[in-house]
Amino acid sequence: MWTHLDADPWRLEDLGELCDGLTAHPYPTWVPHVEGWPLGDPRQSLHAAARACLYTDLGGRPSLVEELGSLGEMYGGEQTRAEHARANLWNIWAHRGHGMLWWSAYDLTRARHRSPYDTQAIEPQLGLFDEERRPYPAAEEMNNFARRLRGLPPEVADLPPPQREAVCVLSPGQDQWAAGLMTFLLAREAGFGVRFARTGGPLPEAE
Repeated sequence: MWTHLDADPWRLEDLGELCDGLTAHPYPTWVPHVEGWPLGDPRQSLHAAARACLYTDLGGRPSLVEELGSLGEMYGGEQTRAEHARANLWNIWAHRGHGMLWWSAYDLTRARHRSPYDTQAIEPQLGLFDEERRPYPAAEEMNNFARRLRGLPPEVADLPPPQREAVCVLSPGQDQWAAGLMTFLLAREAGFGVRFARTGGPLPEAE
């Protein structure tokens, strides 16, 4: 569902009808219009939030960011990974995301048995903890984030829905992911929010 969201046999609207929730998979590579941009760029820091909002708006269900990561040293060192985790955590939270999972929990460079990672050079070192179960800085950022949320007053910890003053209407035949992502990024840069809709479906009221 990276590009022509209306062309896939399983549209977001269909998934929303059949599932209790939807899951976004916003990795920093393999995704058109995000791949190749460095960690720290707004395309990477807002990618997860944009995808979760798109899925929720079109599917009508809450969305969980179920696999975030950095592909290890291919995309920067440990401090870069930590900053990537921190930026995405706050952006997902600010857009009323329902959670974020990191891929994966532990590095697998000392696996004693065969695994799917044996033939994938980048996969064994994507964990939040090393082989000795020591946390990487990204794990510390996640812990800091959770601690800060627990310390917020109740009226702040449970944010109201974000203000979204405009609607991005996605049309058949276009690259809907490109249109949606770029509209989301430009709106954030200009200081307002957007919700997503498709031609043929209900159009929300907007300023």
